[in-house]
Amino acid sequence: MNGKLIRDRLLASTIIAGTVAFAAPAFAQDAAAPAATTSATTIAPAAGQSVTTSSDASGPSSGGEIVVTGSRIPHPDLESASPVTVVGAKDFKLTGTTRTEDLLNSLPQVFAGQGGSISNGASGIATVDLRNLGPQRTLVLVNGRRVVPGDPRTPFTDLNFIPSSLIKRVDVLTGGASAVYGADAVAGVVNFVMDTNFSGFKIDGQYSLYNHDNRAGSSVTSANDALGYGYPRGSATDGGTIDVTATIGAGFDDNRGHVVAYAGYRKIKAIQQSKRDYSSCSLSSNKASAVAASGLYACGGSATSANGTFLTGDGRTLQVSGNNLVPGYSLYNFAPANYYQRPDERYTAGFFAHYDVSDAFKPYMEFMFMDDRTVAQIGASGDFGNTTSVSCDAAFLSAQERATLCTNGNYIGQTVTAGVISGTPTLFTDANGVNYNKANVTILRRNIEGGPRQDDLQHTSYRGVIGAKGDLARGFSYDASYQYGRTNFAETYYNDFSIKKLTNSLDVDASGTCRSVLNGTDTQCVPYDIFGGGVSSAAVNYLAV
Repeated sequence: MNGKLIRDRLLASTIIAGTVAFAAPAFAQDAAAPAATTSATTIAPAAGQSVTTSSDASGPSSGGEIVVTGSRIPHPDLESASPVTVVGAKDFKLTGTTRTEDLLNSLPQVFAGQGGSISNGASGIATVDLRNLGPQRTLVLVNGRRVVPGDPRTPFTDLNFIPSSLIKRVDVLTGGASAVYGADAVAGVVNFVMDTNFSGFKIDGQYSLYNHDNRAGSSVTSANDALGYGYPRGSATDGGTIDVTATIGAGFDDNRGHVVAYAGYRKIKAIQQSKRDYSSCSLSSNKASAVAASGLYACGGSATSANGTFLTGDGRTLQVSGNNLVPGYSLYNFAPANYYQRPDERYTAGFFAHYDVSDAFKPYMEFMFMDDRTVAQIGASGDFGNTTSVSCDAAFLSAQERATLCTNGNYIGQTVTAGVISGTPTLFTDANGVNYNKANVTILRRNIEGGPRQDDLQHTSYRGVIGAKGDLARGFSYDASYQYGRTNFAETYYNDFSIKKLTNSLDVDASGTCRSVLNGTDTQCVPYDIFGGGVSSAAVNYLAV
């Protein structure tokens, strides 16, 4: 010992390797300092922090103070060995990503949530799901502050709200930060750091599309052929996307203040599964024992078919063939109508501003706007077993169909157990005083006349932030803000069926008139003839909601 103790507060020394950050402690020294050196060290910032550069022109003097520059994170408890992944602006540019969720989904810790590739069950927003714990357990921040929920039904941030061209970097913390942020951050935090100091003017624009050569082998095509499903061949070019964003920024008052504004437009065209040979049907792998006889894959389908599947109360399965009901059923290929990529149109605009009055008072303001509209599409609607009877005197039943359905043991009021019929047929009376029976039959029939179901989803979001931050004294700082957000949501279904109207349209008398018309409960009812006579456009329009 030289009799001198060199001591000081040692914060933490941070080493950056790739995108993984870990802390290495520094130790107090009681030996003489080494020879003077000149060095400069740049330490990568944590979420919401600025880059800190430290330099010393000479080594510490005898009895001097050593200051180790480390993380300036406001909550030291968040600084841990938990991995932090940083996605920079170059990553967005090099990948040509127009949808923020697409790039995040490529990270191993991110599981695919809601996005533009979901059609059945789409909410119309884009979410991020860390560690597969659900988007409700992943906290999304912009410049370290929370973002308004993207949908009134599900309180998750819509990534469509964030302009990818203005992103400086994205910090992804998967170690969890629930001690600070609460249960929202059990899975982790995704912080979008925007380039709020951009100066100048730029226009980012790109156009992209998909091209696929449909040349699947016999293992795929034979599965389609087995059920008579069609599939495309040759080249398919589709899914064109245009994305344009204009950004302008400037400093003022000797760069004590800065304003950045942006406006963007994006339009994405649809891709249907029918345009790809490997998705023109719902493929599944056959069991090993069935491969030799049936091939590697099999196409799936729905028993709610185009010609209808009829499940009688006495255990028979029937389908329509001409004007007759015959044993068996066929499958409906629901895959082709589904979207691989939903059509989408989005407008964005906003600005970020700040002004440094002094070190102790730095007011700032943020405003973001988004209007996004997308359409989800899936297979046609229909009667998915929603109706369980049909009038035996219905005009649309042929003599053979009536005799097949309206038979002893299959009337409403009767049951069949182990081949034993019990009960008596229930007698119904309509408004005209006519008595009739009903057959016990569950109907599965696809609305092929009405086309695919569509869900038109529109989200309009606003977010405003006003606040101030500053350093009050050594080791004391503050950041206080007020945020207001609002999301307007509109949803319209097309080509779906009303269950109540389905029931009315199948309860028809011998003259072909709905009994709901006779009793006045639904005077607009149109008979739904699915027994071989042909479904009219008037019936489809009546049933659609």
